[in-house]
Amino acid sequence: MTRLLIAALLWALASPLMADDRRVALGWGQLFSNDMLGDGRDRWRTASLTLSYLRGRPRGDKLPTRLGDVLEYRLRAEIISPANLSLPDPFDRPWAGTIAAGLHSYAATGPVEYRLGLDLVSVGPSTGLDDLQFDLHKRMKASLPSLETIEKQIDNTTRLMASGEIAHRFQPRPKLSFRPFAEAQLGVETLARIGGDLVIGDVGHNDLGVRDVVTGQRFPGIDRSPLGTSLVLGADVAYIGDSLYFPSYGPDARDTRRRFRASLKVKLSDRIGMHLGSTWLSEEFVGQSGEQQIGSVGFSFVF
Repeated sequence: MTRLLIAALLWALASPLMADDRRVALGWGQLFSNDMLGDGRDRWRTASLTLSYLRGRPRGDKLPTRLGDVLEYRLRAEIISPANLSLPDPFDRPWAGTIAAGLHSYAATGPVEYRLGLDLVSVGPSTGLDDLQFDLHKRMKASLPSLETIEKQIDNTTRLMASGEIAHRFQPRPKLSFRPFAEAQLGVETLARIGGDLVIGDVGHNDLGVRDVVTGQRFPGIDRSPLGTSLVLGADVAYIGDSLYFPSYGPDARDTRRRFRASLKVKLSDRIGMHLGSTWLSEEFVGQSGEQQIGSVGFSFVF
């Protein structure tokens, strides 16, 4: 079943590439998230960076009706760590470094929007993120990961991750829109998620938004908004089936996760936008000592 799903996703995403439809660059967006920008503590979902580059055929302010006409090329890196890097609790989650490269596509039928994507995800010492964190913490004179922390990190593995999202956009007023969504993911973490995002203001109603894996923040991949500012409020709940990040020698993953987020979107010029966000994450494993707050900052550029 998994192989059939992956084959179908590859066909849906790649078949339009065979035609000479002269895609052009449409937008570029990035989001950096770190708990030091949130609750100020270096732990658990501690840092992530997502870079998105989108190409396709210009269609004004509307998504195409066919998957594959607009493609997002995504790079992502993430560091997960125990609460105490130098002296980790044996019941805390293990350290993990992740690097992923993916291809995603977006389409819409009226107010109903779709996304399908496939990512190649590498986890473990081969990513080199343990050395990166050590060097950065040494420069900042922060606590350094101990040999025990590094030795107990998630082992080297590479997996395909398939994911998809379906959403319905409601816009009762020009400066107010609501977008409930459902999402499914199969691979490094297998889960199903439902939630929604509320946009209040001038910005963000017709953007092609890229949803961050860790926080759920939607930063613009293609920023179609006029100059202005918006407040965005979002929440979701996920039901967890399996997670590579919780091996047998560590704590058990919780069955559900909740996220609450708020962000400020600002369109600075015709081509540049800014995203500032804060996300609250519920406990992800049995025995976790509390929830977590993460801050995010991102920029988008229109070509």
